[in-house]
Amino acid sequence: EPIVCSSVEGSDYGEGNNHSLIRILQKELTNSDVSNVGRIVLPKKEAEANLPQLGEKAVMVLHMKDFVFPHTWSFKYRYWPNNKSRMYVLETTGDFVRAHGLRTGDFFVIYKNIETGNYLVMGEKELPIPRHINEVLINLNCQKDNNGEYSKNGEDKRSGKQQRNEEKCANLDCKTDLLITKVRRGGIF
Repeated sequence: EPIVCSSVEGSDYGEGNNHSLIRILQKELTNSDVSNVGRIVLPKKEAEANLPQLGEKAVMVLHMKDFVFPHTWSFKYRYWPNNKSRMYVLETTGDFVRAHGLRTGDFFVIYKNIETGNYLVMGEKELPIPRHINEVLINLNCQKDNNGEYSKNGEDKRSGKQQRNEEKCANLDCKTDLLITKVRRGGIF
């Protein structure tokens, strides 16, 4: 008999509550995660650190509000023994994957409202990586800052070089405040 973890009371993503949400788990979906089996294998460290603890041979039903649709999903959360370790899975995820049109390379993300303890779930689509990212960065005169983020060089002072870059960007029919999103295997940030 599964243990039910009801986590859907109150408003979690209404106006003014987004500051209470923290991302607790993110999984880049594999072929098996999006197959007809309806099961997503979870990252072990994130599952153990952020989801309810599972006892021996326990199955828990986690209720999670959909971040996009007005729906609450009921996922079976369990583990499988794997050598001397555990493999954590969410079952009954097939309808969620289909509703969000998720494919291999997209992301399954769980948030938690730190005020209410409620879970929210969403799918994030994989962002395409430009074929010539180095050329894009050079043309926009971007460099990595101390946090590893790309930013435009000399934003404080409009140098002649920056003006030329803005003109190049204008010729490409784009805005000068172009946001470059970095994508890495295992997450978007």
